[in-house]
Amino acid sequence: PQTLVILRDALPPNTTFVSANTPNAATLLYHRVGDALHTYTTSIPPINEIDAVALGFNPYPNDSVAQLTLRVLVGQQASGDIINTAIVFGIDPFTCERITPP
Repeated sequence: PQTLVILRDALPPNTTFVSANTPNAATLLYHRVGDALHTYTTSIPPINEIDAVALGFNPYPNDSVAQLTLRVLVGQQASGDIINTAIVFGIDPFTCERITPP
């Protein structure tokens, strides 16, 4: 298993994944509905199965900057503000063991 720093972005409610960018030195990861929290695939699953995307980095130097641009389709049921926040984790994506605090 490879140890990565993960920038995880859960899709907001009533949205569907469209696309995400992949900065240099990052691997775009997809999380499927029903999978364990930090279980990802690098192959894009069916769009309706994606509930989060992440960027996986090899250990990243302190004070580094990474940006994930996420495009979603907003469903007709959505109302009000759509809030979206990405979270950084230091974990082993295959064992789910946290190796640094989020």
